[in-house]
Amino acid sequence: MNLENIFNQYEQWKESGLDLRYLLPHIVEDLIQRNAYQSEIIGQSFQDRPIYKLTLGTGENKVLLWSQMHGNESSATRAMFDIFKLLTNPNFKEFSDELLQKIQIEFIPQLNPDGAYAYTRRNAMGIDVNRDFLQLASPEMQALQRQVKSKVYKCLFNLHDQRTIFNVYNTKHSATLSLLAPVFDNKGTISESRKQSIHYVSEIYKSLQMYRRNIARFSDEFYPKATGDNFQKWGIPIILFESGHFPNDYQRNETRKITAFGILAGLYNIAFNNEISEDALEVYHAIPQNDNKAIDIIFRSVVLTNGNTEFVTDIGVQYEEVLNPEKQIIDFVPKIYEIGDLSDRVAHETKLAENCVFHKNPNRVPKIGEIIDL
Repeated sequence: MNLENIFNQYEQWKESGLDLRYLLPHIVEDLIQRNAYQSEIIGQSFQDRPIYKLTLGTGENKVLLWSQMHGNESSATRAMFDIFKLLTNPNFKEFSDELLQKIQIEFIPQLNPDGAYAYTRRNAMGIDVNRDFLQLASPEMQALQRQVKSKVYKCLFNLHDQRTIFNVYNTKHSATLSLLAPVFDNKGTISESRKQSIHYVSEIYKSLQMYRRNIARFSDEFYPKATGDNFQKWGIPIILFESGHFPNDYQRNETRKITAFGILAGLYNIAFNNEISEDALEVYHAIPQNDNKAIDIIFRSVVLTNGNTEFVTDIGVQYEEVLNPEKQIIDFVPKIYEIGDLSDRVAHETKLAENCVFHKNPNRVPKIGEIIDL
């Protein structure tokens, strides 16, 4: 059974009950227990929550993936539980047996469980775990580095979400999935490990051509304190996934599906296609770059007044994601993000200005950061 056939049957193998962005740590624990996944605790968070690692497969090519290093980025966590569901589904046994004889998948869901609980990017210490590689102040980064040092990994997957502001360069399409073979210096040197990363990314891109309009290449700026850049410096191939916006999908379920397909394509190529292809670098650089020109909603040609003078302009509105602890959901709060000429910006949604009340006083010019009533 090839990857395309697997992709086409996604609804038959995805994990149920993961349709919302807010993914509490106890839900992850329930999934592990309910499915009897092989798991172990590899560390504790700052607030003493367990950090789990799941293992699947017996192959010699060992792969380590981690998600929710930033606690409010759950798309890849949900995608990985889809993949685990697929690979333990008896209806897909032939495919899973073939794959899992070649690779061993190790997955750390919610590396930052405190941030996942609070729905925050940073951990409970206020640290961005992704920038703690050198200082090692956080127990979460300590746990990750211990795990990476514990054995030889064929490839690492650093799984993130990106904001809705990102679009595919020079297009109106949102960047639903952005990929990167991280650099390890300011020169963009292509070492043997980065060459292997580039190969895997290029093969993932080839496998996702049905979504190519929404796939981009993430910025390859060098970040000296960042996780991916430093693991690449260690000589371990690593792939960065940044799951982003898909039209009308703020809960990111279409995003989750495309992310699952991308990860699965990466695992498949690590298992069966390790030899670097001749066109790897060409394909990699042909992936259009990320841009940050997108806005959730743009109101075009809005007439505003201060009581004396009228003027016409555009207003951009961006949703702020706010945790509603009582309902245990994320509220998407519309706030004014930009005022002015937005002709060069990409709108996920364009609205007629008269359908929105920007503020209660029609004779006052709205301000950046104001909540509006859609």
